Amino acid sequence: MPTMTADHLANMADDGNGVLDSVNFYSKDGVGEHNVHNGRTVVIALHGVNSGDGAIDFATESLPNLTNPGVVILEPISGLGSNSWWQPAKSFTGNMSATDTEVANSVAAIARIVGILETDFNMTKEQIVLLGHSQGGSLAAEVMFNMLEPFHPTSPGNTPPARFKNVALMNSGIVGMFMDDQAEAQAFPWWNKKVYGQKVFMGSHAQDPTVPELISRRTADLLFSQCGAVVDYDVSTGSAENYHKPHPDHFAAFNAAVMG
Repeated sequence: MPTMTADHLANMADDGNGVLDSVNFYSKDGVGEHNVHNGRTVVIALHGVNSGDGAIDFATESLPNLTNPGVVILEPISGLGSNSWWQPAKSFTGNMSATDTEVANSVAAIARIVGILETDFNMTKEQIVLLGHSQGGSLAAEVMFNMLEPFHPTSPGNTPPARFKNVALMNSGIVGMFMDDQAEAQAFPWWNKKVYGQKVFMGSHAQDPTVPELISRRTADLLFSQCGAVVDYDVSTGSAENYHKPHPDHFAAFNAAVMG
């Protein structure tokens, strides 16, 4: 049974572009149990801007809700300014290029972790969940688009390629989705990247002031209608201490969708 050591985590954090500061490991078995095997699900949890200081604590807020005893969480921590993955203002508007270097470097850093899980721990994408909050959700979507082979039900052979176990976007949306210039919008992967069969869970709040529910809902529509994903969309409307923080109901729904 492969054991994920501190050296493995340090190697994952050494992305070559200075994107990652570290990678944290959490397990239902306890901090000292770093066993990763074919029966386990690995959740790669991607924080939002400034979340390195606990805007969302994956260890205490999401892990307890994951009832599958075989689940572990890898939490990459950004080493960039404000713990962001790229300049926040560029996420959804016309200020973003489809070939933006910051986005590409962050995607490459997370894709490299997926690759290490596949090669060093004999895991498949079907055992890996991408979970992202806010900007981390946008990053999770970009990793999905960049790592999955395109597929359409009418493709020759009609055999779908590997998909992640789930891609979960909490209070988030797709990068560049509000491009004013259609030609520029068509350069983004969501314009024509077909990810048929990929399961996506989305949680948002109707009163979220940071990522308005319109962005999350439009993302869900694009992923379903334009990209062919299988989308489970969950929106909260009740009162909350912080409307941008994932609601406990979202983690419960996420648990049912991903770990059930």
